[in-house]
Amino acid sequence: MIGDCGIHGEPDERGDVELGYGLAHPYRRRGYGTEVAIGLSRWLLAQDAVRRVVGRAALDNPPGRRTLERAGFKLESVDDEYARYVLAQG
Repeated sequence: MIGDCGIHGEPDERGDVELGYGLAHPYRRRGYGTEVAIGLSRWLLAQDAVRRVVGRAALDNPPGRRTLERAGFKLESVDDEYARYVLAQG
């Protein structure tokens, strides 16, 4: 197993669902995170209840932020701990 991926709960009333993934250390920096973020996001956006896929990355995790950016996510907001990215239908 090189990692895992999934969602954090069901889509909310607006159709937002949060993506989650993690990779074992030896498999990082090989493009697997971007590949899984793209694949799972495409599948999620094809579901009737989903309008946007949300991804969060800790501010002290630049590789996690770059993964979301490479997967096409756009920065929506930043708080004290996390950068919040979204990928919308269309």
